[in-house]
Amino acid sequence: MRKLLTLSSCIAALLIAAPVVAQTGSVEELRKTANTLFKPIPPKVTEVRGQKITQEQIDLGRMLYFDPRLSRSQIVRCMPCHAIGTARRDTVATSVGHGC
Repeated sequence: MRKLLTLSSCIAALLIAAPVVAQTGSVEELRKTANTLFKPIPPKVTEVRGQKITQEQIDLGRMLYFDPRLSRSQIVRCMPCHAIGTARRDTVATSVGHGC
């Protein structure tokens, strides 16, 4: 069922995108339009809501990311579900959280 839903979503996206590509004339023009609408993600975030991020905040975030004491069971860390290798997201439809 999940594969069918994914396939249906991909087909729908292609059907929606096809007229846009046809209207703009080329993929390059579509990419140029997208780049003007959406700003690229910066390689390093240096401020949040106009306030500079301090080294102390970075160190605290890193410490909390690996600290299991914040979870209900005190054995689950943020890192396994929000791993760097998976773009900091879990790869399941519904997070297992404490159910693992």
